[in-house]
Amino acid sequence: MSSVDFISKIPEKPPVACPICREEIQPEDKVLGHQVNKLAVHNFHENCLTTWTAAYRSCPLCRARISSINGQPILNEAAQLQPVVTALMQRGEAVERAARDGNLEEVQLLLANRAPIGYWDRLNALEHAILHGNLEMVRLLLATGFPLRREIKLFKLAFSNADLEIGRLLLTHITLTDWDLFLIIKEAPSHLRPEVVRLMIESGIDSANLSSLALDATFSGFIDVPLAQALLANRATIPISHRLAVIYGNFIYCRFGVAAFLLKNWVWSS
Repeated sequence: MSSVDFISKIPEKPPVACPICREEIQPEDKVLGHQVNKLAVHNFHENCLTTWTAAYRSCPLCRARISSINGQPILNEAAQLQPVVTALMQRGEAVERAARDGNLEEVQLLLANRAPIGYWDRLNALEHAILHGNLEMVRLLLATGFPLRREIKLFKLAFSNADLEIGRLLLTHITLTDWDLFLIIKEAPSHLRPEVVRLMIESGIDSANLSSLALDATFSGFIDVPLAQALLANRATIPISHRLAVIYGNFIYCRFGVAAFLLKNWVWSS
């Protein structure tokens, strides 16, 4: 396996997400990276990569062995930590296996000291817990390790099982963008979309998000009267210009029933 040296880098433009924490690398952030080839570079937040190399000796993306950071060898330190690394890996695999078996007590025992487990082990364990409909296991896994960002697959699993309580829990623990919210609604079963919107409103979605959802749902062609009714519940937070754009969009796409409902309730009743 090839070895690489991580060195300080200038943040890329436009900003890209750090593969470890999933947050965007801003211009003022300290960055470590290595050149994969003439066109590609793997960049990470300095703090994230430093934390990573305390337990792992390979690049989180390409798995190339990390030989040094800014010329300082780390192999000896990593070698000393190999027993810890092995224990962490075994622990993460054990948590995932227990979640797959639906064994809440074993997961609780493995996570009793809140020690971290691997990101992917935790994510896979969450998927199993959601498929089992185990709310307490989901709650425990969400509270362990780094905050999750943009993992919309978890919402798809929850709402495919019509599990609104797990969906509510995910909304309070996972950071989402406007586009993520839109995809979550779009991929939810059509009969559950109004309930998903209500969950989002209860979770503190702001008026800008709500306006974006109304517009995106209209011009993507999946808005219907029940979904419009759910959005209508907070109509006071949607600017009149956005309301008219939504109504216009439904007219031009020949969804006259939705347009008429919105015209009556979003404009005349305001």
